[in-house]
Amino acid sequence: MEALGLGINPAGGRIKGSADVLLEQASTLADRQTFTFAGGEQHEISTCYYEFARRYPDANGQLYQGFVAASADKIFESTNATPREHTPS
Repeated sequence: MEALGLGINPAGGRIKGSADVLLEQASTLADRQTFTFAGGEQHEISTCYYEFARRYPDANGQLYQGFVAASADKIFESTNATPREHTPS
């Protein structure tokens, strides 16, 4: 992802979670873009980010479907990114 010019959210570690908690997560950092709201006001807002998850099988062989609360707030910090340059390919 970084080779493509996308930043990785470092909050709480680049990879959040582990096989021990049956879930590993990472996410890109959101860019910022100026948006014109109703009435003509313009504000810079966060755009989207992408989250990646690797789920491990539980004791019954089923892929873990939950989330890890200790990591959840760190993923959402992906939208707290400061503006950065995007290098077109």
